[in-house]
Amino acid sequence: MKAKFYIYRNLHTGGFSIKHHGIVIDHVQAFIAHDVELKVNVGGKKRAVESKTRNVHAYLVCDYYHETERVVNGDEITYNPFNDNSFVMCESRKPIYHADCMFGKDGKVYIV
Repeated sequence: MKAKFYIYRNLHTGGFSIKHHGIVIDHVQAFIAHDVELKVNVGGKKRAVESKTRNVHAYLVCDYYHETERVVNGDEITYNPFNDNSFVMCESRKPIYHADCMFGKDGKVYIV
């Protein structure tokens, strides 16, 4: 079984951090990942809500990603532990759990 990449928004740098085998291996500003599973750790979400502080508990999980300079148009997705139980589509607020994703230099995540 191949180890997955766990990608999360780095609130300190404004970019994204990538973990592999539990170790942060990369920091990028924009990239594309295919066949992404959008996961929220329930215990981490609960701690964030109870303490009213953000922590890393939501990940985009994939087998492969590649850095890009290109930003594509797509539907924006978001996750806020204080408002949502999962990642959601920004406009419709519909939950989303699996997609191909583009992570833009604007700090937003899009479905491609």
